[in-house]
Amino acid sequence: MQTELINHPQHYNNAASECTRDLLLLFVSAEDFETECIEVIEKYKLNFHIGNAIKYLWRCDFKGSKESDLKKALWYFERYQNQKSDSSICLSFTKQSNNSKLETAITLIKKILYETSC
Repeated sequence: MQTELINHPQHYNNAASECTRDLLLLFVSAEDFETECIEVIEKYKLNFHIGNAIKYLWRCDFKGSKESDLKKALWYFERYQNQKSDSSICLSFTKQSNNSKLETAITLIKKILYETSC
């Protein structure tokens, strides 16, 4: 039982809530919600910043403080956006779509944090 808490925590195996579903769908497919978070991050070869943001969005309704996890996801997205890096978010996205996806994700997180009761 202790191994499951370490290797496969429940909060990374739950499907996304309605609040975070649209956010996650910017980066992964709906079928991925049946998979463990780390497997999805590896599947899409998400980089450190985007992978961590996805992790916090994935678990925000199931572990600790939702507000805190949303703020952490926002921090990682904004940090990635401010980097002077040419690396893409993941191999399956074109560079043209990266900025659009990031802007949309940042806007949606801020809306959830400051405008809705989600």
